[in-house]
Amino acid sequence: NLDAPIIFNTYQCYMKIAPQRLRNDINRAKVEGWVWAGKIVRGAYLNQERSTAAEYNYVSPIHETKEDTDECYNTVALEILRELEENPASKLGALFGTHNQESIEVVTKTIVEKDLNAARVSFAQLLGMADHLTVPLARAGFHTFKYVPYGPVKETIQYLSRRAQENSSILAGTGPDEKMQWLELRRRLRL
Repeated sequence: NLDAPIIFNTYQCYMKIAPQRLRNDINRAKVEGWVWAGKIVRGAYLNQERSTAAEYNYVSPIHETKEDTDECYNTVALEILRELEENPASKLGALFGTHNQESIEVVTKTIVEKDLNAARVSFAQLLGMADHLTVPLARAGFHTFKYVPYGPVKETIQYLSRRAQENSSILAGTGPDEKMQWLELRRRLRL
């Protein structure tokens, strides 16, 4: 990452240490002369983190509630945008991996209000989920991605299971994604 954000580190915001880790890494990038790049996610290993902490008798490193995790995510996001505001020529790269509409609104509103370089920011959602977020972001000119987890089923199933739980309105046949899917189907069939 000497000239551009190529390799992105992942900051899992269900970890209590995420804001401190982010700040340390941004400062280290400045001191060492490389471009900071990060993927911001909520996290996918709640059960493993809690069970490992219990097994080895240490305090769990993750937030106790989803609300605390959401607050941490937004805090980390705003810290990155503050860095972009204070250093407009920065080449940093940030990818916000989230299906949370509130967090996306926090990021996009801040970018627009502060007239930040949106080219340094991207958004990503899991393929097949949260199209009601991805499509408007893309239409508004933001870089967007759909991603597909890759690996052995035994290693990816817990991740996918957690995403399904978080996005249960899709599985229940309710919510904005289903409405978008029906509208797209009607458009394609010209109904």
